[in-house]
Amino acid sequence: REMMEQAMSEIQTILVPVDVSRESKAAAERALTIARETGSRVRLLHALSFPASAIELGVRHELYDEFRGSERARFARFCEDLDGQGVELISSFVERDPAEAIDEAARESDTHLIVMGSHNRRGLERFVMGSVAEQMLESSRAALLVVREDTTAAREPIRSILLTTDF
Repeated sequence: REMMEQAMSEIQTILVPVDVSRESKAAAERALTIARETGSRVRLLHALSFPASAIELGVRHELYDEFRGSERARFARFCEDLDGQGVELISSFVERDPAEAIDEAARESDTHLIVMGSHNRRGLERFVMGSVAEQMLESSRAALLVVREDTTAAREPIRSILLTTDF
């Protein structure tokens, strides 16, 4: 317990990648819960990636501009919903590949923990959509907490941690 408390006290910035889904809302709530306990700040990051294939196929720039504006507005509302909880919130909206944006944001700041939601996709959907969380597990230098809980559970303190090992 002492080691855990020491590790938690060293967290300065918690990075939360956001896709404005209920899963990312739960991850943000979990990050806020941890931040209140550790005195950390939370950085919300929304990385918008418009498929290159759509651009190559001639999707009008007006459509992309409308999509960009819509996503910015959704992200702003997402951030507003989380504000006022006694935690310093920093928000960033970037246009690039989500995994690359997360990796760069984690390196730029003093990020010690990344908290992200999982859509828990399976089968063909996972093959087609990929998993940003899985990519981060492979590439992240910061600790990664993948949240698979609802927003109500995410507001509760973590009571126990299961550590598995192969010795």
